[in-house]
Amino acid sequence: MGPAGVGKRTLALLLARDLLGDESRAMVLPVSDIFEGGKAYLAQEPRLRVHLRPFLSRSRSAGGELRPEDIRGSVVEVFKHLLGEFTSSAPLQGGFQVVVLDHAEGLRADAQFALRRMMEERHATARFVLLATHPGRLILPLRSRCAPIPLRPLLREELAPLLRRVAGAEGVELGEEALEAVLYHAGGLPGRAIDLMQAASRRGEVSAERVFEAEERGRPPAGLLEEMESPLRARRALDRLLERGATGPEVLLQVREAVMRSPMAEAEKARWSLRLAEADLRVRRGQHERLQLEAMVSG
Repeated sequence: MGPAGVGKRTLALLLARDLLGDESRAMVLPVSDIFEGGKAYLAQEPRLRVHLRPFLSRSRSAGGELRPEDIRGSVVEVFKHLLGEFTSSAPLQGGFQVVVLDHAEGLRADAQFALRRMMEERHATARFVLLATHPGRLILPLRSRCAPIPLRPLLREELAPLLRRVAGAEGVELGEEALEAVLYHAGGLPGRAIDLMQAASRRGEVSAERVFEAEERGRPPAGLLEEMESPLRARRALDRLLERGATGPEVLLQVREAVMRSPMAEAEKARWSLRLAEADLRVRRGQHERLQLEAMVSG
């Protein structure tokens, strides 16, 4: 458990490598995508299709494109089936199956109770790794069966050598000035720091100037609020922001900054603040970012 970008998923895959010898053999389930995207997400995710056969409609044409309406049953039933099928037996090489549940706080209450029962029934064949930014949103019976591993943002002296190793492994030149710029903006979060390095890398070199340019892209573009007045234009604006690499919380911060700088009436600012707060709450609970952003601009 820990803030976004602190390295929860990376640590989980390292644990899976330790248990299995190969992290690719672990099942990684993006909980918020499954429960917010629903059958539309399940239909488009190729890694899960092989597990969906018991739920496919008989009227579906063989070899055709899988559509959401081709999947029978509820999302919770599919989720329980995915867990049950994967954890029903131990790996042939010995040890345990490893299931990584990303954004575990996005599980609905009934799915959390189903997961608790699965953890009890499959303790001999499987190990479950729950990744959560807000673990308090997990039911107590589920939390009591887990050993918490809290992750905190790294100190500058901890993050700096890590970034130097990453730059060396990628063959990228990272000078001291550029390193200081990345450390300043990353807030101790390795994921954020690496994203900044990637955005600021050009021809095998990261410069401080490009780091600040990459950070500048996180500021609201001119005319953002005007575009938000039309649902169609708002969705196009969201597309541009997300294509530039902004996360859901970063988009919300950009819209909030645009609102606060706007000359609009205070009552209108209050309405925008309420919509932003509701979207931010749902995103931080692990719900699907794009869906929540679209709901916010359509409100």
